[in-house]
Amino acid sequence: MPTPRLLMDNDALLKAAHWDLLDVVPTMVGGTWTDTACLPTFPPRVHRAEAKLFADASVAKALEVRLAMTVQLPDPDVTVLSALQGESGIDAGELLLFGALAATPSAVLLTGDKRALRAVALTGTLPRYQNRVVCVEQLLSQALDQLGALTLQARVRRWTPRDQMALAIFGRQGDKSEA
Repeated sequence: MPTPRLLMDNDALLKAAHWDLLDVVPTMVGGTWTDTACLPTFPPRVHRAEAKLFADASVAKALEVRLAMTVQLPDPDVTVLSALQGESGIDAGELLLFGALAATPSAVLLTGDKRALRAVALTGTLPRYQNRVVCVEQLLSQALDQLGALTLQARVRRWTPRDQMALAIFGRQGDKSEA
């Protein structure tokens, strides 16, 4: 089984898909979709284009095409599963992602869930993830570098912003400078 370079959280992927930033996602770690992994339960939900996840079926289709190229999520480190299980703020999917991240020293995790990161920090396991977690804000920064301010702004605003942080940065109207 190929070792992924990037593990991806569902919510971060949904935002990237709606913002038309899917081609930016794997470049964050110098990779491609063929060396990325997501939770195994996510692709079937994308295939069904669940209305609660997607503002439009075209967004689901674009994500489905990319997910078809991904590799299997590595088996999680069971000691990390034990340490994080039952922690408030960490759901089952995040538990698997942090376990897989611990088991794959060369991988990085893309997430937008600050509650989970806070909960991981409180368990004392955070040092093992130092410099191995990228947030949605870093995805936007990478996209800004690749696309420029006006293109990024147009993409984020395409659908009603799916993230309060993005709404605060881009607002609902008016041009924003790169600064």
